[in-house]
This record gives sequence, structure tokens and C-alpha cells, in this order.
Amino acid sequence: MKVTSFIFPALILFQCLYSIDAQALTVIDVDQSKNSQPVTQNNRSAETYYSLGNIKAESGDLSGAVIEYSQAIELNPNYIRAYYRRGLARYKLANRRGAIADFNRVIDTNPNFADAYHNRGIARGDLDDLQGALDDFNRAIQLNSTYASAYNNRGVVKYKSGEFKEAIADYNQAIKHNSNFAIAYRNRGNAYYKLKKTQQAISDISKAAELFRQQEQR
Repeated sequence: MKVTSFIFPALILFQCLYSIDAQALTVIDVDQSKNSQPVTQNNRSAETYYSLGNIKAESGDLSGAVIEYSQAIELNPNYIRAYYRRGLARYKLANRRGAIADFNRVIDTNPNFADAYHNRGIARGDLDDLQGALDDFNRAIQLNSTYASAYNNRGVVKYKSGEFKEAIADYNQAIKHNSNFAIAYRNRGNAYYKLKKTQQAISDISKAAELFRQQEQR
């Protein structure tokens, strides 16, 4: 992931990292109610591998988690939760293309799953597929109009495209829906700085620093 450092007037020692908010990768289970299947021995075994994958992922063994999710998928090729969780693990292992392939499978099955679009958009953004990322964040917001992380990440795409005013509009929405969103304040400060609005930039960067300090103390 590319990182750009800016040094603001009156904040000489403060380096502001600028990036898509990958921490916002959404970890939830997919509703498979539309995809229910008969309970078979293979499906029961797939559930076991899936549970093992979750345990390994939560303990930090992401490579082991990918193996378990893959076993679940081999036994039940329509196991959407396993594809979704494997996509998350692959992303965290820096396998962006593998993550995208898994999120594609989830979206093919459930085209109204906002989090899958959001997470795929993050992976596409990391690969500099800005149009693909923009499309995914647009769709996530269309499905969930209060999705703060999607607004923030769409703002990042617009910033990288030189659309600083449009990026600020998205950061405004992110902050509206999450008033403690430190990364959104930080990113908006960068956009203000690009527009030579120094006071607004300093105010946002200072707010971001305050929020980051509060988060570290929790």
C-alpha cells in the first residue's frame, strides 16, 4: 500500500499517513438463507473446517485459517461464509488477487451484500485499480447510505484522482456518520492542504491526532 507523508506548517514533527482504511475490512457472517442446502455429511464436515478456520484466524494464524476455509470449500463449493472469511484472511496475508476472487464469489451469490463490495474495493484500491475500487464503494454506499468507511475510502480514490473537493465531500459524510473517525479527519486534512486551506488542514490533522491518542489509551 502506498504511503505519502505530508508536513504541515506549525506541525513540523507530525507526519500524516494517507491510505485507504484497510482496518475497516468488515468481518461478519454472510446470510445464506437464500442459499440453504440439504444437510449432508460433507456439509457437516465443512462446518467443522470453517469453525477451525475462524479459531485460527482469531488467534493470528491466517495461513492456517486459509487452509481450513479451503477444506470447507472443497467439501461444500457453495459455502459462501467460507469464501468470505477466506477473502479476509487472504487480504491480511497480502494476497489481494486471491481476496478479490473470494469476494467475487460472495457477490455473485449475494449481490446486495454491501460489506463484500466494500472489502473488494479496498483490495482493488491496493492494486491501483481506482475505477474498480470506485465502483465498489459506490455500490456499497448505494446499499448502505450510512456506511462511513465506504465514504472515507471513496474519498481516498477521489483524492488519488486529484478530485480534492469531491474527496472532502466524502470525508464529510464519513465524519457525519462516525464523528470519531480519526482516519477520515486525517484524510480530509490532507485534502484541505492540497487546496491550500491551511487552517482547515491543521484543524483536521489536530483532531485526528487527538482521536488517535484516545484510541491508543483505550
